[in-house]
Amino acid sequence: MLSERLLQKMHIFLASVIVFIYAFEGIWGTMTKAPYVLTGGMAAVMVIYALFFGRLYRNVDIFLWVVFMSFAWISTIVNLGVSLHFFMSQFFCVWLMFLAIYCAVQITDDPREFLRWVFAVYSAALCMMCLYVLVKATESLRYKSSYNDYVRGCFRSGRLCAMNNANLFAFSCVVLIISSLLAFLSIRRRLKFAFIFTGFTGWLCLGLTGCRSGMIGVSLSFGIVMYSLLQSGKIRLGIRNALLRNIESVLISVFVFWCALESFLLPVHFYRLAITAVANLTGQSSLLENVSSLVIRRISDDDGTFSDRIFIWPRGIQQCLKTPRRFLIGISPFSKEPITGVYEGHHEILTSHSHNTYIELLRKHGALGLITWISLLFIWGGIGIRILFDKRESSAMKYLMAAAAGILVMGLVEPVPFMFSSWSYAAIPFFLAGGYCFRNRSIVK
Repeated sequence: MLSERLLQKMHIFLASVIVFIYAFEGIWGTMTKAPYVLTGGMAAVMVIYALFFGRLYRNVDIFLWVVFMSFAWISTIVNLGVSLHFFMSQFFCVWLMFLAIYCAVQITDDPREFLRWVFAVYSAALCMMCLYVLVKATESLRYKSSYNDYVRGCFRSGRLCAMNNANLFAFSCVVLIISSLLAFLSIRRRLKFAFIFTGFTGWLCLGLTGCRSGMIGVSLSFGIVMYSLLQSGKIRLGIRNALLRNIESVLISVFVFWCALESFLLPVHFYRLAITAVANLTGQSSLLENVSSLVIRRISDDDGTFSDRIFIWPRGIQQCLKTPRRFLIGISPFSKEPITGVYEGHHEILTSHSHNTYIELLRKHGALGLITWISLLFIWGGIGIRILFDKRESSAMKYLMAAAAGILVMGLVEPVPFMFSSWSYAAIPFFLAGGYCFRNRSIVK
């Protein structure tokens, strides 16, 4: 019993250290690659222990993980030549980290305690990072002329930007909201207020980024978990008729989704009021000029974002079908090849990725790599749906499944959660959810 408890604490400690480091990846990832090697080494220890001492090597999910990594190496060799650098690369270290936290959920003695503390640490670290970015971006408003720090935080085109891109920073805000709610639902009462603050920070920053795919993903997770709680009896409305109860559950869930989505219009108003008050008190006219340029992006606004993706998606698929080799094994995760010819008559315009996680998997890893993940998604999805409607399951775990679904929906327009080169924030809760699903495959009815 003592040894099991010690192992539990060791798993929590190692996983917490890894996610704490990765919470700041968007900043240190542009400066040094050393933390990848450090976390990769820690992840390797966790994976080796899980595979051999936890006997996970017997499971079909681990087989599919190994198949995916093998195809990635083969694709790299075929396209770029033999190189042992593959096993020290950012790609390998990040995916080893994904596998480590995925395995840790399965072998830990108490997975709920493991997830509780990992998400508590992750939300605290992400909150620190988001506050840092917000402070840096607010400082940039003091300058009348253009002052941009695309890594540490600035406002560009009226949107809060960090890590070189507003959407990339938005992914961290999405995960901060998810992690905060999971910690709030599962942590002790005296610490709950701390996660209200961290969740508010994520909500504020996500609204300032104007990332609509992130807003939809978070709001959808709220709607799904509300429907789950109503259907599983966690929330009772007193209606006995089954048909009326189902209709009411759908309407309430849609209402929750809509309210959450509309709430992301408020952060820009709150921020403007706060900065305007500070500017009037301090007499800094430049603050007033710059804060007035912040934009509110409504879901219904047609600013070309979605139409651009409609052009990019078919062109990305066309490049996958150029040769049988490209279709089967892809162009390698190390390839820097952009998508070209998106706009007719403007061949100078390039895009680095396809803005769709499934097309991007096909492009980088080929049909063989895509099939492995589709297979795992079917396995996890079937179990996750049963967890959502299991009356015995906790609200926190139900929300974890809903959050994973929201992240997958975001993947229709962004390359998450199977993303390593543009920061891997959304992948951490997603693979933790996947590990919890596979662990409970024989328990959930």
